[in-house]
Amino acid sequence: MTYFYRRINYTERDLEIYHKREVEGRTLKSIGDEYGLSIERIRGIAARIYRMKSAEKEMGLRWSNPKTMADICWSNVRIPNCFYNENAMDLPIEEFIKNFNYHRLMRISNFGKKSIKEICEKLEEYGYKDIEHLRSYKAASRREYEKAASLEAVKKVMTS
Repeated sequence: MTYFYRRINYTERDLEIYHKREVEGRTLKSIGDEYGLSIERIRGIAARIYRMKSAEKEMGLRWSNPKTMADICWSNVRIPNCFYNENAMDLPIEEFIKNFNYHRLMRISNFGKKSIKEICEKLEEYGYKDIEHLRSYKAASRREYEKAASLEAVKKVMTS
């Protein structure tokens, strides 16, 4: 199984074969005769559906409620690879949003605008709204300016 998620689609026939083999306990030969398939083909279909169901069960909760960047199901393998190099995969999502911006992401080797677009789409899909600084150069610059201005305001208050 690859470590990034692919949407799993079952055909109706494959599910019927799996049900007859695993739930009803029928033999490979009887199922094969019913569908006009070989014993080995029936075994392969049942095994594939079993693996898919096991993977869905194992990863379902993780993918539906991600806590870290590693829990997000990426469709592009480049993103996890680049994040591993930056030690960002184990970061909680909120911390990632706080510590990364467009400039920092673009400095990562083999990372580009398409990867940034997917990151923003995934984070929005999981309900994170304050991510404009990840999306564009201008928003990242504006956020850095506002952050610096607020730090200056805090310093003024503390020195007064």
